[in-house]
Amino acid sequence: MKSGNATAPSPHRRTEKPRRGETSAPLPKSFLAAQIHRALGEAERARAAYEQARPLAARAIAESPRDAARYALLGLIDAGLGRNEEAIRNGARAVELLPETVDALDGPIFKISLARIQTMVGNRETALSLLEESATRPGGITKSELRFDPTWDPLRQEPRFQKLLAAE
Repeated sequence: MKSGNATAPSPHRRTEKPRRGETSAPLPKSFLAAQIHRALGEAERARAAYEQARPLAARAIAESPRDAARYALLGLIDAGLGRNEEAIRNGARAVELLPETVDALDGPIFKISLARIQTMVGNRETALSLLEESATRPGGITKSELRFDPTWDPLRQEPRFQKLLAAE
């Protein structure tokens, strides 16, 4: 065994490539709490949690400005805070940074995130168009995601959404 300046790899450092949907982007607990409060209809608690998560997400972008997941996260937080223009801009930036044409595994995740943002800010037609496109692509939205994710509740009565659920 040689001695010297060589150091062993950290047991906490991941050496293999991330799996689908994994990212180095921090996911604040306050964001997760906000999503739960939102799903439960607890608007004030959701807003407080989104406000707590926002500076963490903004700091994460400053640390890694080319990470699409960080923009998607900030877009979802901004949508939860009613910052509609910022939310859409951040969601679109995520899609721009990692489009499906560049990464067929993770790229679709960001298009779905943009559809979530569009739904949250009330742009149903745009959200439905994104979902329709995503549903036709490998790695796109699944019927199970559409059926069970409360994000899509505002779209459930839309004929186009019903068609997505019924598609073979």
